[in-house]
Amino acid sequence: MNSTTSRFRDYFMIFVSILVVLAAWFPFIPLQADDDDDDFVADQVVVKLNLAQGATIEQLNTKYGTTTISVVLQSAGIYLLQIPAGSTPQEVVENIEEDTALVVYVEPNYIGDLPVGGSHTTWAWGGQDPSPFANQYAPDLINLPEAHTITRGDGVIVAVLDTGIQMDHPVLADVLLPGYDYIDDDNDATDVGNGIDDDGDGIIDEGVGHGTHVAGIIHMVAPEASILPLRVLDGDGRGNVFILAEAIQYAVAQGARVINLSLGLRTDSNLLADVIDDAEDDGVVIVGAAGNAGQSNIIYPAGYDDVIAVAAVDVNDVRADFSNYGGWVDIAAPGVQITSTFPTSGYASWSGTSMAAPFVAGQAALLATFAGLDEDDIEDRIRESARRINTQNPNYVDKLGKGRIDVYASMTVFGTPPPMSTPTATATQQATATPTSTPTPTSTPAATPTPIATVAPDGTLVSPEGGALSAIGSSTEFNLSLPADAVTETVRVFVEPVAKLNAANMSPVVGEAWHVRAVNMGGLPLSQLAKSAEMTIVLSPSQFTALNTGDLAFSRWDETNQRWAILPFTLDTVNRRLTVVGDQLGVFAVLADMTERIFLTNVGR
Repeated sequence: MNSTTSRFRDYFMIFVSILVVLAAWFPFIPLQADDDDDDFVADQVVVKLNLAQGATIEQLNTKYGTTTISVVLQSAGIYLLQIPAGSTPQEVVENIEEDTALVVYVEPNYIGDLPVGGSHTTWAWGGQDPSPFANQYAPDLINLPEAHTITRGDGVIVAVLDTGIQMDHPVLADVLLPGYDYIDDDNDATDVGNGIDDDGDGIIDEGVGHGTHVAGIIHMVAPEASILPLRVLDGDGRGNVFILAEAIQYAVAQGARVINLSLGLRTDSNLLADVIDDAEDDGVVIVGAAGNAGQSNIIYPAGYDDVIAVAAVDVNDVRADFSNYGGWVDIAAPGVQITSTFPTSGYASWSGTSMAAPFVAGQAALLATFAGLDEDDIEDRIRESARRINTQNPNYVDKLGKGRIDVYASMTVFGTPPPMSTPTATATQQATATPTSTPTPTSTPAATPTPIATVAPDGTLVSPEGGALSAIGSSTEFNLSLPADAVTETVRVFVEPVAKLNAANMSPVVGEAWHVRAVNMGGLPLSQLAKSAEMTIVLSPSQFTALNTGDLAFSRWDETNQRWAILPFTLDTVNRRLTVVGDQLGVFAVLADMTERIFLTNVGR
């Protein structure tokens, strides 16, 4: 976690706000703060005590004249404080930040306005006809119908921290849990505005409907998951970091397995980073929108390591021109002209990384129904099963994360775990000051089906960056090394001993034969590599001693001609290693006598 020590002056010169991540045609306009800008609550600061030095909040309040408003995270010593009358947050921060015996960090309670920059609405009203919601490009693009044959998200809670949700929307009403409104401090998390241009940008309640739209996308992806609405942004899309931190803790306490954050902060907040880190430790998957500045600047919370940062692409997997990008982005998802639920009881089309993020949150909810998957497993599946889209985005190679999500592949490419028996999701209406983490149910995951070997590897995901896989059978070892660009998309590679070739009549085969195969995210086999890979078979000492090395042959089974094809190889006699370089996959073996030819039917199947 980053300290604010010696950084406040930099923060003060940057407009910092919690904001709804806006649509493509509504440009993101960075604003420079000046002394009059209300970019933090005028009379509050957040502190993290140095508990290691025995610091107490009473000591700090006595020394600096502050007053405790609320505890953010008591176990970590994080508090929201009222500053003395006549002081400004920047003055208090400057006074306290050097007192490292008392504090780890101190920062303002940041707030801000939506940087809208236009006089028209960001969404297009579609009326109350549900057909555009049910029939749009995104579900097919991410292989959602296939995924729903496996799971629909039953028993998982997804928290939506946004502008609230239309609680009686006919599509959402049955899956909504009682939420909380941190703006009005009540139990009604309804997505409404106040009819006032609170941020003075000439647009009234431009954020209204955003939370309902986001919730509808999550429901599209995980229709049986429960949604916990937490209103942290007002009708103009404004909020503050303290409210967001409280809501994240509350979501964890209510058993949320996934939290969607389609909002953004231009500057790193220590408080937000701490709370997100704590939530991730409790097993929660957190998804954040990458932002719509069309640039590589990091937006928080998406920029934190514990958050899945989501960029937006269109129907052709091309980066949306508004979407942020960069090495900090984890994944991409549909985010252009997405139709979803909207007040009142209708539908609207909206574009933005705000729309892309809930696709990933819904995907995480589906994966959370599997036993044995923790938050890291879920995040890995989302990233590593993605469709590579570098070809479609030559100017943004590896800047849109691992690629565009494939929901079905994320369930199947590693093998499909068993479903988790999960009770019906419930949530109480009253927020709690100190949330209690909900443990993730655990059970032993089922083995991925590739077993014939004594030690059966289950394959590895290999992207165009290349990869390696090693497997040990009963008497030999096989190693595969794929160079960069040997494959043009993410595939799953298997190296499996073919034990049946060890029968007595197969005596020319030394040790195991090895089946090297690969399938892409759609399950289609890959037999030809774009670049040659290196494969080695290591013989056991006893095998190697008994052989005439001059007669050894490294062979691949020629399925077409039903015979062993002898391959050029190198032999390292010291390490008993035979190495071949080639661009074809299949069944490989070391033969004891290169003059023999073995004709088998359906070898390796």
